[in-house]
Amino acid sequence: MMATRVPAADREVTAEHNVPVVSTDLNQLKLRLDAANVDLAKRVEELAARAFGILKRDAEGKVVEVDGKPVLLKPPSLPEKVEDDKTAGRLAEFIRQCQDAVSLSNERHDEHKRPYLLAGKMVDGFYKELADTVAEVRRVAQRLADDYVTRKRDQERERLRKIETAYEEAKLPPPPLPEARGKVRGAYGAVMGAQEKWSFEITDINKIPLASLRKHLKREWLEQALRSYIREETAQDKEKEPAALKGVRFFLSVKAGVHG
Repeated sequence: MMATRVPAADREVTAEHNVPVVSTDLNQLKLRLDAANVDLAKRVEELAARAFGILKRDAEGKVVEVDGKPVLLKPPSLPEKVEDDKTAGRLAEFIRQCQDAVSLSNERHDEHKRPYLLAGKMVDGFYKELADTVAEVRRVAQRLADDYVTRKRDQERERLRKIETAYEEAKLPPPPLPEARGKVRGAYGAVMGAQEKWSFEITDINKIPLASLRKHLKREWLEQALRSYIREETAQDKEKEPAALKGVRFFLSVKAGVHG
């Protein structure tokens, strides 16, 4: 039994429906974001200057190039290579500063996007409920239609089979016969008929021959499966090499972890 719903337009609007007013003027939004993040933008510019140097720009803000290379007003302060612990320590502090800037950027991002997310969720929920109700209604009608066109198609196939049999018994070539589709036409132009396509049901996932499906599997799905395989293989010993797999090379990757 389908649950009854109060039409969206007839529902009482309560406090829980209130969302912050959000600007849909993109220029105004850009100005607001610029004004609220002057400190963050300056910090990012400072960090970028230390990594890439300060680039010379023209009056329009475009990077000036000579012989295809950008002109530097100030070279980067990061070393080309780390040779001692003192330099490595300074680099660790720089990486931590970058992490702090990313954390602050994420916080500001969440803060300024939250009203838009709330508004988006309200709009999505409003239309989803309407669409879900109609989909539920259609499923009821669809089941009735599927049953009818299937029976009508089977009846047509039986009728055509009898015609073919009659011609064969009379030793006459059968005339061209239409394909049985159980087609029905509505009073206002809607046409309904049996549509056939192959589908499937998994009966035992462990017996599926994955080799036959290889060309249909996306690379990212295989990479995700390999990462899961590595986690399982190294759960007890992080330094243990995972059991070999054909077509895959396992290796220990080293990355500097910065904390504190």
